Amino acid sequence: MGATKWIVPLALLLPAGARADEKDLKRRLQSQSSAVTDLQRLDELRAMEQEVGLLRAWLDEAFTELAREEEDNVRLILDRCDAQAVRIREGIESSKMQREADQAEAALRASRAKVEKTRRDLEQAQVKKKALELNLK
Repeated sequence: MGATKWIVPLALLLPAGARADEKDLKRRLQSQSSAVTDLQRLDELRAMEQEVGLLRAWLDEAFTELAREEEDNVRLILDRCDAQAVRIREGIESSKMQREADQAEAALRASRAKVEKTRRDLEQAQVKKKALELNLK
């Protein structure tokens, strides 16, 4: 009789724990979904559009699995989504850095062209100066 005394209270706790786990998974899914919107906003150059689309598809899959009460599958998908979100953030940062590097390179080319033009103008001015000096003598 002593053993059955503890079985009933444990059995009552399991459904509450399962509901709490389901709520936690649902909260994580909703959090990930709102993070996708933030990622899209951060991706000004649209360099990671396909990856964001894939993340959305995985989140849809996770919501479907949650509706089927497949919590283990939802956890696996959420782990995949976490990794994908990190990859997207890194890709966004990389594309921004590439844009900055391209802009710096363009500015360097423009500066070099300006220096070269100034050098040619100086050489022409020196030639004109010598020509004028020779004409004055």
